[in-house]
Amino acid sequence: MTDDILAKFGKCLRKARLDKRLSQEQLAEIVDLDRTYISLLERGKRNPSLLCIASLCEALDISIAEFFTKMKSDRLEN
Repeated sequence: MTDDILAKFGKCLRKARLDKRLSQEQLAEIVDLDRTYISLLERGKRNPSLLCIASLCEALDISIAEFFTKMKSDRLEN
């Protein structure tokens, strides 16, 4: 179940990033993370902290609630 949640998180993160027309490198620079970490998040290979999620959502101009709502709706569609 944890792997499924991380995969859904990663898919939603990637979609939000692409919607903002940002590369992984650009997003990483904005949130002061390594590009490889962004890649690992998007592939569901890392479990981000709440502070990391907050930083990502701020950089992507989306509220945490909206992000997880989108993640949940995507989950219901699959």
